[in-house]
Amino acid sequence: MYACRLWIGTEPEQLGATISIGDNPTFGDVHDRRVEVYVHDLDRDLYGSDIRLEVAVRLRGMVRFTSLEELIRQTESDVVASRAVLAAQARHPLPWHPSGLEDGGAPRRTRS
Repeated sequence: MYACRLWIGTEPEQLGATISIGDNPTFGDVHDRRVEVYVHDLDRDLYGSDIRLEVAVRLRGMVRFTSLEELIRQTESDVVASRAVLAAQARHPLPWHPSGLEDGGAPRRTRS
């Protein structure tokens, strides 16, 4: 699970999102890797829309839950954690942009 920033098409508004990337181990019949995106505070169908995601932080790895209820509770906790991380980063932004890695991973400084 990851906390992410998300943009829809060419819209300038940055939204928060919580994403899952993996093979859904709780459901034994799913063997393909999937990306599932929950966009915070958005009630809109995005199927067919171009989106851009920027990972802010990894929240946790994939876990096999014993019940659907346990999965739902943990996912709700992940969304709370994702919102908190994104809010903290908005208040205290890094002096560099993590997607601007150059020179073998050295961060590129942004202008202040």
